[in-house]
Amino acid sequence: MKAAFRFDGIDLARGLAIVGMVFAHLGPTGFDGGVVADYTSTAFAGYPSALFAVLAGVSLGLFHERGADDPVRTRLATLVRGVILLVAGTLMSMVQSTIAIVLSTIAVIYLLLFWLPRCKTWVISVVIAVLATVSSVGFVLVDLVPFGFELFMPPYPVLAWLTYGAVGVLVHRFLVGNTKAQAIAVVPALLLAAVGFVIRVNNAAVFPYDPLADYTEPQFDKEPLVQLLLTQSFEPHTGLFGDLLASITCAIAVICLCCLLCQVRWANILAYPLRAVGAMALTTYVAHVFIAGFFMLGGIPLDAGKTFDISGTGPVQYSRVEPAEGSVHESTESENAAETDKPEKPDEINKPAKPDEPDPSFQRYQKIIQEADTWQEYDELTAEFWDGKSNGWVLGDDEFDPDELDVKDAGQIHNWATAAWNALGLIVFAAVWKAFFRRGPLEWVVARLINKAVLRKEVSMQ
Repeated sequence: MKAAFRFDGIDLARGLAIVGMVFAHLGPTGFDGGVVADYTSTAFAGYPSALFAVLAGVSLGLFHERGADDPVRTRLATLVRGVILLVAGTLMSMVQSTIAIVLSTIAVIYLLLFWLPRCKTWVISVVIAVLATVSSVGFVLVDLVPFGFELFMPPYPVLAWLTYGAVGVLVHRFLVGNTKAQAIAVVPALLLAAVGFVIRVNNAAVFPYDPLADYTEPQFDKEPLVQLLLTQSFEPHTGLFGDLLASITCAIAVICLCCLLCQVRWANILAYPLRAVGAMALTTYVAHVFIAGFFMLGGIPLDAGKTFDISGTGPVQYSRVEPAEGSVHESTESENAAETDKPEKPDEINKPAKPDEPDPSFQRYQKIIQEADTWQEYDELTAEFWDGKSNGWVLGDDEFDPDELDVKDAGQIHNWATAAWNALGLIVFAAVWKAFFRRGPLEWVVARLINKAVLRKEVSMQ
């Protein structure tokens, strides 16, 4: 097979990963009080970022293949690339907080697995098995491990993403450039990926996602281990065996299909815009993060109401409606004055406090801590407290009340139109840029820094 087909297929897969992340961040989330049971939202949950990580491992293999004559400099160049991506990911996380940045975790793949492509296949297989096992067990025993949260917890558990990177090294070794192997591997990969996808959707419907739940809280200790693994194993971004299996098989299927598709001339030509996105993935990813952050922070639409974030997947905007005269929401000053003399009611803990009065929510929380004699009582009381808080979120001088939503006029940021327009913008930009330049702007900067530091060569954007 010609080399051009091989790289075109990888670029196409990488472009699909970028577009998938656009829809994961801006598309419908399926969030309605904590229930995520939508096929389309599940399709973009975790798969694109895992594919991106597997492709990082493929890139590791490609780097070492091209630099086989000088392995020392190739490894140094890989380390420099990892440092650059780590700095870029850290800076992006500092200047925006609406999207969890996968770039830093990709950087860790380059920094910790730079030596792996030179190893024998059995060594790589052992590394994958160890990483996958520790990632799965560590998710359950996170509180017992130093730095456990960073290693095992969502959204990007480091050990899970290292597993994806190591798998990518094997994908490069056995599948990239081997048409026969791709045709053989794509069938079982598709079947296993389909099974994992169906399980994810069913789990989302049976075991609703709770955006207020903290994976590090003790409620996991109260669930039997088998039940925990059955209900959580296939959840995206957990790094458990089910998640790893579903994400890896999906990534392998996509890579094989893309490589096979790009061998068909007309299909390869039609796929050019997406290939352009993948060929300058760093540029398009960074552009997406900042553009999506603008949307998710409420930059569009400008006439929406308060912006808030419950689920962690991005803010949702609602327009508030003033209660009609005589409605149950309307209250007079005399009624409000009378209410102040009444004991605090459960549904009043979420009302914003007056400037000269202590916050009743905080007072209620203090009372819970004083009343709890055991951890179990504390968990039960705080769970009730936060359930009440989620029904009415205090927003500065205003408050969100589900009963006061104007559903018709509500401007919800997470929708297909927003995601589609963002994806289309990236595709058009990349296609036009690649028509004139060989490298994307950020790819050119990275290549120039690497060559200055290690290879001592001049780099052209053309």
